[in-house]
Amino acid sequence: MSKFSDKPMPPAADPNPGSMQGGNPAEPPQPKPPRFFKRLGLLLLRPEQWAESALFPYRYVLGPLLFIILVVSIPLAVHFAGKLVDVEEAAVGQYDLYFRPMLLSHGTLTILPAPGKKILRLNEPDYELRVDITGHKTPADLHQPMGLLATKNKLYTKVLSARQTLPLSRVQRYFLLAAGDKTMLHVPANKLPDVTVNSKSLKLLLNYLRPALILAMSLLLFLINVVKFLGWALIMTVLIAPGVMILNQQLAMPLRVAMRIGTAVMIPLVVVRGLLEYFRYSSLMPSPGHSGNFDAMVWWLAPLPLGLWAGFLASRHLTRPSSGRR
Repeated sequence: MSKFSDKPMPPAADPNPGSMQGGNPAEPPQPKPPRFFKRLGLLLLRPEQWAESALFPYRYVLGPLLFIILVVSIPLAVHFAGKLVDVEEAAVGQYDLYFRPMLLSHGTLTILPAPGKKILRLNEPDYELRVDITGHKTPADLHQPMGLLATKNKLYTKVLSARQTLPLSRVQRYFLLAAGDKTMLHVPANKLPDVTVNSKSLKLLLNYLRPALILAMSLLLFLINVVKFLGWALIMTVLIAPGVMILNQQLAMPLRVAMRIGTAVMIPLVVVRGLLEYFRYSSLMPSPGHSGNFDAMVWWLAPLPLGLWAGFLASRHLTRPSSGRR
């Protein structure tokens, strides 16, 4: 029976580990962990490596998992940040069809008349946009994770718990810079030309701010992805470990060792999950009212059968051969 410890075990001295004097089984040779990138490749492509991970300290599987999560999260965050900005550009292109134009003059916002159209207000499950120049609304009225409130002379933004306040004179200057008027950079606010807020000016502003928006959104989405993948890996490892222990009762496998196998299984699944999300086939977490909830739940629980398979591989590969076996 294999011994499990927190240190790599040296290879057995006996060249024939299948037998010892007196017919007692011998300890199987304990290989030295491969170097990081070779170990990572084996964990991605060779299921037997999941079982063999039980022989090494936890850091030898935790390191590759953290590395893969970071590698997957970066392009995923940048990709979806760009998609979000594209969605915003498409939305502002429809602004003139539904909403009244606005005027920025000396940092003060007014609503222009437009029969049949309404003042800008959007309230979606994840974000909300409000324009209120009456002073009745405050930043406390932004209840969604992301929100924007424009008042008579200030712009309030909210991203989760982070909040920012901008004077509308600065926003007016951004509109002018986006239109290509670089001379407005140092002009006093009370001398800035008026800006009409409509589909055309909003498109120019988004194009001007696109690199900064993608960078800011990428950082936020990167953190969200890291937390999401880490949480998924932790929950699945905890659920996989008891099944791996049951399949390896003959090895008296401790819980900490079974968790090494569970963690190893998650490494290729994080890659597959990231690719599926990148190409918009599925989302890691089900969302209320989403038609793909069943598929998302199936993928969320996919590590369980793979973890049990890895436990079965461990029961075959880590059991010490008896004296009569070759």
